[in-house]
Amino acid sequence: MRWFFVLLGLLILFAACAKEEKPEIEVSGAIVAPSPMMQNAYSVFMIIENKGNSDDSLIGFYVEGINSKNELHDVVGGRMVKIDKIKIPAKGKVELKRGSLHLMIINPDKKITEDIVLVLKFEKSGEIKVKAKYVEQTGKMMMQEEEVQLGCG
Repeated sequence: MRWFFVLLGLLILFAACAKEEKPEIEVSGAIVAPSPMMQNAYSVFMIIENKGNSDDSLIGFYVEGINSKNELHDVVGGRMVKIDKIKIPAKGKVELKRGSLHLMIINPDKKITEDIVLVLKFEKSGEIKVKAKYVEQTGKMMMQEEEVQLGCG
């Protein structure tokens, strides 16, 4: 009977020490630029990496110091559509880029002309602050050392 309690205690100890499966979100290359598709709107692009052992989802965001309508978007069949969340798979990454998944800042209460701080809201990881570099729309934007062509759609 004594061995039963010793084994039970060890089992509880191992269970408590086992690594919890959770996401580990890292964001890089965040940029914000005036939208070529909408007046008084800005597109946001970045790379979101999940180095953890559990999926997570981006479910929203806001801009510090600016009141605006903020939406998650995708491009489907050449049309921009609002979506509820962006899944970030465990041990994977998602690139938010022109013509694909991206964030939209719509009708901000002040014009964005400089870097901003975004607060990204994740289902499991909670809120994460990210600085987004302001880039004037010029036909080409730099994003993490690779060129991204601005285009319609």
